[in-house]
Amino acid sequence: MGVTEVLSPAQTPPGGVDMAKEPTPPFDWRSMAPVIAVVAGLIAAFWPLMRRLPEMWFGDETYYAHGVAVPLCAALIVWDRWDKLRAEAKPGPWWAILPLLGCCWVTWVAAGNSTRILLSLLLIATCLSASLFILGWGGLKRLAAPSFYLLFALPLWDNVIDKYTAPLQKISAIGAYQFFDMLGMNPFRQDLTLIYLNNFTVDVGVACSGLRLVLAVAAIVTFFVLVAHLEWWKNLLLFAISLPLCVLINTLRITLIGIVGNQYGSEAGHAFHDYSGYISLVVSFLILMKVTKILGWKV
Repeated sequence: MGVTEVLSPAQTPPGGVDMAKEPTPPFDWRSMAPVIAVVAGLIAAFWPLMRRLPEMWFGDETYYAHGVAVPLCAALIVWDRWDKLRAEAKPGPWWAILPLLGCCWVTWVAAGNSTRILLSLLLIATCLSASLFILGWGGLKRLAAPSFYLLFALPLWDNVIDKYTAPLQKISAIGAYQFFDMLGMNPFRQDLTLIYLNNFTVDVGVACSGLRLVLAVAAIVTFFVLVAHLEWWKNLLLFAISLPLCVLINTLRITLIGIVGNQYGSEAGHAFHDYSGYISLVVSFLILMKVTKILGWKV
C-alpha cells in the first residue's frame, strides 16, 4: 500500500498550482464611476474657485506656484494607501449624505460672495463627506490625509503671507548683508532691505522674502511625511529643519544674485533673479529627500 505525500505550499512543484495564494481579482473600473461622478460634481459646485486656480498658480510673483504639483502629490498619497483603501472601504452609512448635501448647499448659496478661504474649507469638507458616504469610515480614514493635503494648492494662506512676509524679508536681507561682508564685497546698507555693492544694488523686496519657498517646502515635507511612514520623532525633525533650511537657501540665493550682478552686470543679475527661485526649490527638494532617505524612507 503506497503512501501519498501532501505537499506544503512551499513544496509546490514547478508549474503546479499554489493553493495558498488566491489570484488577485482584476480591477473593476466600473467601481470608479461614483468617484468620477463626485469629482465632476465638485468641479461644477466649486467652479468659482476652480477657475481662479490657474491664475493663482501661474501668475507673476505668485505665492502658490507649487500648487500645480499638489493634486499630483495627493494622487500619489492615495496610490501609496491604495491596497489598504481597497481592503477597508465599504459603502458608508446612509446619513453620511446629509453633511455632503449640507456642504453642497452652503457652497451653492455662498458661491457668489464668499471668500476664497471659505470656499477652500468647504471644498475639503465636501471631499471628506463624499469619502465617508461612498467608501465608509475605512475610506475616510485613508483619504483624509490626501484631502487635507489639497489645502496647499488652495488660497488658504493669504493671512499667513500678509503676516510673515515682512519678518522673513528682514531676516533674508540681514543674512545676505552678512554674507556680502564675509566675502569682502564692502556692502553698504541704506535701509534694512536695500544693499549697495560696488557695481550692483540688491533690493530685497517682498518677492525675495523667501515665504514662497517656505510654503512650497512645507508642502514637500508634508508629502514626504505622508509617504515615508517614519517614526513620529523623525517626522518632527523633518518639519523642524525645513524653516531654517528655507531661510539659509533663500539667503544664499540673494547673495548669489548680488555676486552675479556685481560681477557681470545688472542685466545678468536680474536674469539670474528670475530663474534662481526654481533652483532654490529644486535644491530644497533634493536635500529634504536625501534627509528623508537617511531617516529610513524605503523608496
